[in-house]
Amino acid sequence: MVMPSLLPYINPGKAISRLDISRTPHQTTPGGALRFPFAIISESGPFTRIIQARIESDHGSIIKRVFLLLDKDTYPQANNESTGLNNELVEQCWQEAYERCSLGSSAILLADQVGEDGRIQQFQPLFYCRSREIFFHPPCPHCGTSLALCKDDDLLISCGLQAYPSSLRRYLYCPDCLQNKGRTDFYASALDHTDPQCIKDPHQLITGFGSLDEAESDQFPCTRCPLKGECYDQRNLALTRIIPFSFYPFHLLILESASINAFDFLAVLCGASFGELRDRLNATRQFGRIPSVDAVALQAAQATPFLFDKDQRSFLEILYLKLSFLGQLARIVFSGITSCRNTPFNICLDRVWISLTHEENLLPFFWNFQANLIDIGGVPLKHLPSAPPLAANYFLGTVWFHGLLGNQALKAGDIPAVLATGLTRTDALTATFTETSVMEEYSHLFSPENIFWTPKGKSVPEKWSGLWRDALGLGWALLKSSVSDESRLSEGDFWKAFDKLRGEIRNTLFQPGSESAAEKAGPPANDAIHEILGQILSRWSAQPEAGEEEFAETVVLTGGAPEPAQPEPAIANEPEETLILQATDTDPGTRCGDEEDVLETVILSSDEVRVEPPRKIDDIITETIMMQSGQHVPGTGEPEEPAPDAGSHVTPGGLEEDLDETVILNPESGTDPVNTRAGGNDLNSGESEQPSPPHKHEGPQDPARDVDLAETVILHSDAGDQTVIMNPNLPKSEPSDTPDRGDMGGSADEEDFLAETIILKPDKG
Repeated sequence: MVMPSLLPYINPGKAISRLDISRTPHQTTPGGALRFPFAIISESGPFTRIIQARIESDHGSIIKRVFLLLDKDTYPQANNESTGLNNELVEQCWQEAYERCSLGSSAILLADQVGEDGRIQQFQPLFYCRSREIFFHPPCPHCGTSLALCKDDDLLISCGLQAYPSSLRRYLYCPDCLQNKGRTDFYASALDHTDPQCIKDPHQLITGFGSLDEAESDQFPCTRCPLKGECYDQRNLALTRIIPFSFYPFHLLILESASINAFDFLAVLCGASFGELRDRLNATRQFGRIPSVDAVALQAAQATPFLFDKDQRSFLEILYLKLSFLGQLARIVFSGITSCRNTPFNICLDRVWISLTHEENLLPFFWNFQANLIDIGGVPLKHLPSAPPLAANYFLGTVWFHGLLGNQALKAGDIPAVLATGLTRTDALTATFTETSVMEEYSHLFSPENIFWTPKGKSVPEKWSGLWRDALGLGWALLKSSVSDESRLSEGDFWKAFDKLRGEIRNTLFQPGSESAAEKAGPPANDAIHEILGQILSRWSAQPEAGEEEFAETVVLTGGAPEPAQPEPAIANEPEETLILQATDTDPGTRCGDEEDVLETVILSSDEVRVEPPRKIDDIITETIMMQSGQHVPGTGEPEEPAPDAGSHVTPGGLEEDLDETVILNPESGTDPVNTRAGGNDLNSGESEQPSPPHKHEGPQDPARDVDLAETVILHSDAGDQTVIMNPNLPKSEPSDTPDRGDMGGSADEEDFLAETIILKPDKG
């Protein structure tokens, strides 16, 4: 079976797009060999490495940035003698990873990598020439045909080599030489102490290319290269120019590029600076993650990273975001991926990457993320239990506490040792876990301030400590259930408790009244306006219990002048002013339009009243009188039904229900009302109206008097909005249906008799 080639996808050609593998500056080892020249993002997986790449158009435009997940040439972290791992299990991991990616559409698959049986196939080994900047398949130094991976167990054992299915060792060989000559050389990417001396390393393979005058593949560059002489002479420059991209046949998954590693993301969430992250990565020689940190730093500077980073609620925001991350990680663990069981949890967490959305949205930058395990996963091993609680729950519980407590002072490697103090072995087969001993010995590590990158100087309100204890409690429950069936935590119970806690944190974070300092520090004028509008809104939305409670003051208008009655007990929330008006009491020399009348508020009612000093309520409202809609004003004749206005309308449920009629009274005028329809300024020329006598003023005329309508009465009426002008000095006349009242008898002083303004509040209900 011929292995597919990746060359058509990576070499320049006429294709619309190609896969460009990112390079790094060329460096050589102390022995003169060329260092790996490709941008390695991470090698934390025991079997895989992540390399940066991008899909380009034929013009060179970047279509998409991607991660290349492929096999390592060696598995230094996987000891097959202690773990039972072997090459067949690794291939099984790749098949399961391919199936997950194909179902979830999270990978970009190539047609040549999927066989006729639907299984993922390995690509041929791939080498790279720095001088020519081209890839090629390594040929056999003796015959020029392609090398292959030896899976013949009988052949391997006969040559003193480890069998392929029962080990993690791999060897290249030449099938044509074996068939035609009866012997072949074996090549390994790194020599093992168990390998016989006949095994050749990559240097011997590369120098052997110089003996070829021709090769089976046209892609092999050395046979026709003008630099061949200097590459393969005594200087061996080929060793500084040729490097294996993948020494062995390799699996490949092309995944969309992630934004930042989980370790770095958790550090940024709790307050670490990007500069500090760069220094830490340089110190630990994890150079592949530095470009990701720099890219996220640039994006965060152009967006809003958090909601409450300068607010006390930053604790709740960090806790909410960290729990969201841990919840996504829990779904990965509970999905059955078991690669984390055989490696330290911090290494597995290092293989989790965060994708941050680049699109503009209404949430802050760090609120839109998705956690993904960029690795091939794993398969259940025969000597380890394949289901929770033992493996997955303990791993997840350990990672849980790292997510909550990991900061500048507490490193990832410290957390397993701290948690292990809670384990107590009862016998050779069983153990228990008690968090009490851990909390007593390391109580300072579990305070809520440790959620911050720099806990010193931080404080968390006591009212939020319960949420913190509940978050720790989920971690304790996971650890307990991993060692004891009695404390077993089912997946359903875990998600129920998790969703409840996450919802409580979210509700507390956004509950009404939790204002930040910036929100509270508004201008005093805005605060006053906000308070006034809030009072108005509460007054409108309040449902009155009785009609009497709607009236703050009561004033009785009568034809005679009764003696003031004894005041009744004050109604709740009643203003301090009550005034009795009489049609005959008004002094002609003092009109209601004077300045002193502007500050007077009057409420009319038919009950007994009490007189109290006036009080100023608002500079805008001159005089206000509220009256029940069923009340008849004495001295104005029999009440008449207002004429309907076809153009009027009433808006239900709003303030308009209370502002349906306007009655303008003049204490010195006659008692008959003049009824006109609201909405106009002039009477129709064909209609007559009784003019009101001009009012003579004592003293100079106030120019502002024309606009001072001192008293207004608003009544509720089914007939719509109507205006009633009452003049006691005029003879009784029938109300007019005139649609407006602009020319009231043609008097230039018509505004003089508009001396009082009365607001009559209707009965509701």
